[in-house]
Amino acid sequence: MNTTGMIRGYMSKKMKAEEFIKVVVKALSYEFEKEVDLESISDDEFKITLDDCVVLINKKITNKLKNPYGIDRFILEAFEA
Repeated sequence: MNTTGMIRGYMSKKMKAEEFIKVVVKALSYEFEKEVDLESISDDEFKITLDDCVVLINKKITNKLKNPYGIDRFILEAFEA
């Protein structure tokens, strides 16, 4: 069994959107060995930056994608575009 996925799943269900997005950004920083910045630009919207790539995500999308790796996938696909 993939314990990391299991723990991520538990965290995604129990954490608020703001807390979980911080966990995801920290994991991406670790994975890429680069600083991934998270900035709250309003009560409802976050700005995530890696080098020259910027992604905006709001709480509604975050809550919709809150599964073990849904937010990660959303951010990485946006960075690829």
